[in-house]
Amino acid sequence: MINFKFDPSKNYVYVRYGRMSDPSQNPRSPEQQFDEIDKEIRRGGYPWIHVCDFRDDGVSGRYQRRRGGFTQMINDIKTGKLKVDFILCDTLERVGRHRELAALRTELQTKYGVLILTADSHFADPTSVAGEALGFFEAMRATSNAHVTAHNVRRGKKDAAKLKKWPGGPIPRGLKAQAVMKPNADPVEVDYNTVVPDPRWASEIQRMFLLARENGWGGFRIAEHLNADPEFVAEFGEISGSSVNFILDNPIYVGTLVFNKHTTDVIDDRRVTVPNEEDEFIVVEDFCEAIIDRNIWDDVQADRRERSRKMQETRSKNKDPEAKQIKPVACGVILKYFLTGLVRCGVCGSSMQPSTTGGAKYFYYRCPRVHDKRCSNSRKIRGDWLEKIFVARLREDLFPLPTSEDETRPPWLAELIIEVRSELRHLASQRQDRRPNLQKELAEQERRITGYSMSLADPDLQVSVRRHIQASFDETIAHKRKLEMELEGLSHEVQRVDDMLDANAAIARLSRLHEILKMGNPTAINIELARHVEAIHVYPNGQVDMRAHRLGVFEGVAQLLATSSGQGDAPTPPNAEINSNRTKPRSRLLARNAPDLVSTGNGAVADVSDHLAFIQLPDRWIDSQIVTTPKRFSWAHLNAANVLKKRNETHWSQNKLADYFNVTPPTIRHAIKLSSESNGDN
Repeated sequence: MINFKFDPSKNYVYVRYGRMSDPSQNPRSPEQQFDEIDKEIRRGGYPWIHVCDFRDDGVSGRYQRRRGGFTQMINDIKTGKLKVDFILCDTLERVGRHRELAALRTELQTKYGVLILTADSHFADPTSVAGEALGFFEAMRATSNAHVTAHNVRRGKKDAAKLKKWPGGPIPRGLKAQAVMKPNADPVEVDYNTVVPDPRWASEIQRMFLLARENGWGGFRIAEHLNADPEFVAEFGEISGSSVNFILDNPIYVGTLVFNKHTTDVIDDRRVTVPNEEDEFIVVEDFCEAIIDRNIWDDVQADRRERSRKMQETRSKNKDPEAKQIKPVACGVILKYFLTGLVRCGVCGSSMQPSTTGGAKYFYYRCPRVHDKRCSNSRKIRGDWLEKIFVARLREDLFPLPTSEDETRPPWLAELIIEVRSELRHLASQRQDRRPNLQKELAEQERRITGYSMSLADPDLQVSVRRHIQASFDETIAHKRKLEMELEGLSHEVQRVDDMLDANAAIARLSRLHEILKMGNPTAINIELARHVEAIHVYPNGQVDMRAHRLGVFEGVAQLLATSSGQGDAPTPPNAEINSNRTKPRSRLLARNAPDLVSTGNGAVADVSDHLAFIQLPDRWIDSQIVTTPKRFSWAHLNAANVLKKRNETHWSQNKLADYFNVTPPTIRHAIKLSSESNGDN
């Protein structure tokens, strides 16, 4: 068994990490944590070298990726930008309370040679048997502490609800908080909050219930009606159908509070909500003043229960009797359609959702915001047609035929490497302009270190002065180390460019993409396509803008050349309508927690760690191809390109082609005609 030799007398390099969970807490909490770390280092007399600090203010320890400082620290370690031996923190709870803490600790130790040490354990060696046991206890304490805290908070909220005090959390639309002051308090202090009707929203809440009662409408139909009202949108903005459904189902509008209906937790770095059993609900009658008349409420609920019953009956008939009995708590990465998340609405920017129709025989992509009139793009696009044409265009772009029999690499690869290398070196040369200033600052730090060393060598130096000089000396050493690391990074920047533009690695990625496309696994295809696709934009005029690039064959290059993190606007085809209230693309793979490795079925794996978010590249790197959605989706329309390709390869007759594709000769003739028209043949 391989063991790491932990020798605290060595000159280990470390960073400090501090965090506080709530903005209302002591803002100096991270500084106090750093002081505890420094005190423990001085007590042990360790000659460790401090490089820099990372901190997060007002972020829960249950989340990992939401913490900017923590994420930057881990990314800098994994990319080699930060070369350290230790991450020092006051207690392990400061690093986090997520369930993946133990796995992260193991990964940092085994893959990157970085240990997480805590001051409260006197920096115990986590690689020893005793240290492993202590680490297990620390991880258990870090997570169990969150459970105890959550239990105490939930208990207090339940008691507040029973006393008709607002238990906390967002106040529903139509209500607002009203503070109740502590009696005889000096100075005046808020005791608790109650909720009262909000005149600004109350009339609109009543309007929603009347529409539901008189017309029998559901939430999406009501939202569509309200979003078509210019006065409502000007005053309140657009409202979603799910928000209206929440209002129609909430008994707070008849003055009744139903609390503890759901339990929330953070699982896999995401907030997950699951319903509780009804016997766990807390129902408080006359909690606040009613906005909706009880008779109207009862009528609306009776209608909604009946519709819900019918929907449940329909779903139960289609339910697979052999389906899994244990449902996953957090959604995973498994997909049914491999373009999910890549197809986006050209008007509002939302991810277009696939939905089946015609007895689940066909599926279409459509904008989810069109249901409640928050988007005007009602264009539906046939999913199987889009998949076929997109993959065909991608293959044509990435896998063109070699120019000679001896050539195995795509002819565009060498030219792309030259172009990307030139751009990256240009960007690197701009950063090299900082070198003289960094070298000058480094020389100044070395001069200070020499002066501090001479002062500290004086045996008659006063204790208070010695402490002050020692603190300045430690800070200067840390700053010198940081400057050296930055200069070292600049020195190797050109070499890193050459390493990234590895032609053999690019060929391996193309081969992996080819294998994954043949394998047909939608999840694996989706993850791999994320390397090569910026987005597929669908517009109301039937135009589809397929924006792909070849930079995905190089690891990390697309991120370096991106102009933003994907929050820019996509190019607009002629006559295309654009919604000013566009959504901002979120991290697609990150939101689904894509695994680091995706098997291709032949032992090869695809590393997706470098493509966790949407990026927007300059147009010079994008291959934008605009196609028009066919008015019909007949077999001839969907397979015209395949028929023409087969005919050119084999020179078969139309009858033989009909036998091969198992269709009639007139269908083959129609497909050939369509393919000829699309290619501009006369």
